[in-house]
Amino acid sequence: SFVVGTGDAGKLQKAAAATAKARGIGVATTGGNAGQAVSYKIVGVVTAKFGSAPAATDNGKIVYVDSTAGQVTLTPPNGQGQSVVQMGYLLGGNGADSSVEIFLDTQHIADL
Repeated sequence: SFVVGTGDAGKLQKAAAATAKARGIGVATTGGNAGQAVSYKIVGVVTAKFGSAPAATDNGKIVYVDSTAGQVTLTPPNGQGQSVVQMGYLLGGNGADSSVEIFLDTQHIADL
């Protein structure tokens, strides 16, 4: 599953902190190629992709849209021109898997 944001003409694209048009709005629950329909969730428990496996001790921490398109991170973006978007809270960190459950509760925090 990957984090999705709004693209041009009502289309979805992978969200990334550095892409203003791709603020995180949900997590894809089905895949698809360009122009195909995909399903996504905007609230609830979903599996999200991290760049590296979060530890069990990180469970409960806030999850943000990452600078890598389609991924989430525990570190809020801090670069000029980036958007800070909270995607929810980590639930399934175990130190071994990089695709783990989060509770999805999106909120735009700031544009830097």
